[in-house]
Amino acid sequence: MPGTGTAWIEAWTLLGSCNPAIALTPAPTTLAPTAAAWSGVGCPNAYVTGGAYVEGSTVAVGTSVYECKAGAASGWCPLAGYMPGTGTAWDQAWTLKGSCTGTIAPTTLSPTATQPGCPSAWVSGTAYAAGAMVSAGGKSFQCNAHPMSLFCGQPGYEPNTEKFGGAYKLTWTDMGTCAGTLAPVTATPTVTPVYTVGGACPAAYAAGTAYSAGSKVTTVTAGGKNVYECKAFPYSGYCIQAGYEPDGTYGSMGWTLLGVCDPVATDSPTAAPTASPSKAPTASPSKAPTATPTASPSKAPTPPPTA
Repeated sequence: MPGTGTAWIEAWTLLGSCNPAIALTPAPTTLAPTAAAWSGVGCPNAYVTGGAYVEGSTVAVGTSVYECKAGAASGWCPLAGYMPGTGTAWDQAWTLKGSCTGTIAPTTLSPTATQPGCPSAWVSGTAYAAGAMVSAGGKSFQCNAHPMSLFCGQPGYEPNTEKFGGAYKLTWTDMGTCAGTLAPVTATPTVTPVYTVGGACPAAYAAGTAYSAGSKVTTVTAGGKNVYECKAFPYSGYCIQAGYEPDGTYGSMGWTLLGVCDPVATDSPTAAPTASPSKAPTASPSKAPTATPTASPSKAPTPPPTA
């Protein structure tokens, strides 16, 4: 206890005396400065850990607005531990843009195009390729180009939802509203080109082979033997991976179909004509008289026979 006994001096320092009749004046409270209002109107959506944030994304934490930084730093924006304004590392990923009030009024956009009908509905787990069309919530969406197309069928990337902060916007492009169903399209049949390789097909595809860009292989199908070529780098990396067989679901990621080197004939060819005609006369000659008269009849009458 301060001032009592002999050991208190080891823990306490005597500062002096005071007059208990004088009331203490509380120290002034220092308020944290309020950030200036940001350039936008209203507050953007609240920050969500794991959201699909990219360079330039804006979020709100309370009344503060933050923007995801550019370049490699944007990769930290969705990660836990980088919540804007919290902890010590947040400023590695986010920039404080200012304060905000209210909310941003939703913008009603005119559809980019009104589709004549809705394509098939999105189905989780489907291997959608770049350019594939699906529908969701009365809108049609197109799968973005590779590599984002790899996510088009994955759970959490369903078009027209706000899962993971609207992550579908990274993989799908909104093509506008649609109604009804699309009429089936009768495609014009295409002819598979015949791949000429000097009378022989390339070696058959073998899983696990160290194929490189330009490698050619053959696969056997009901229509004949198809020839594929391994694409240029970096897509050539798929040519050696399991699950990217040339004629498989994801084969087009690494292989290009060049044509058919040994097509299966669908019609029997016409028999070649006989080289030398038969010399034998007709077995049964016609008994009917010649229908066509002589082209130039004789003008002189036939003399009467002599007695």
